[in-house]
Amino acid sequence: GGLSVLEITLRSNAALEAIKRIAAEVPDAVVGAGNVLNPAQFASPQKAGARFVISPGATESLYFTAKDTGLPYLPAVATASDIMRAMELGFSRAKFFPAESSGGIAALKAFGGPFPEMKFCPTGGITEVNLRSYTSLPNVFAAGGSWLAPKDLLQTGDWAGITALAKKAVFTSGECAIAYATLRHSASSFPPSTVTVINLVAPSPSRTIACANSMATSVVWSMAQDSQWRPWISLSSTAVHL
Repeated sequence: GGLSVLEITLRSNAALEAIKRIAAEVPDAVVGAGNVLNPAQFASPQKAGARFVISPGATESLYFTAKDTGLPYLPAVATASDIMRAMELGFSRAKFFPAESSGGIAALKAFGGPFPEMKFCPTGGITEVNLRSYTSLPNVFAAGGSWLAPKDLLQTGDWAGITALAKKAVFTSGECAIAYATLRHSASSFPPSTVTVINLVAPSPSRTIACANSMATSVVWSMAQDSQWRPWISLSSTAVHL
């Protein structure tokens, strides 16, 4: 469906195997680990082939582990204090989670005043209906939503249906898109490689530096080389930023 950045959340015993299989069997995919809660969870995903890490919050130890390992990291914030700490440590991109219950669009608009340089990826409560309202905000570089791969399509193996939803999301966004996938269901229900796709829409080609033809890949690689995003990754780094 045009979406190639995949996040596998560490919520089941199948997660690491899924990362390993995707990294080995889907060469065009950029796979990473989500729901990382502590420093110990950096090592195994990286060994399995994860190329980035995302957490549902952020702690001092996570920030410094990310810096030490060099593994690209997207922390989550929910308050002004969270944002200030992220910026203090050199981050100008963060996940805003859980978006809707943390103030949603109104909160992001309010953050734009005191933190004009901070850009957000809201997730949590984002749907096909409100997606555009989020991505039209000047301080939103991406948005996540789980409607792309509903459980019923996964259970029936309707991959064509999921592909169609992904394509629709890309075109609905009106601009270029990044996507990631999340392993939400238990290993007993689905095989290790089963993932739930979540769309991340980049609202402005100028803000993501490059979109054009290879949508997700070009956006991610551009962000990886953005010294404003993560100062300790050099401009020549091949690390993937999300």
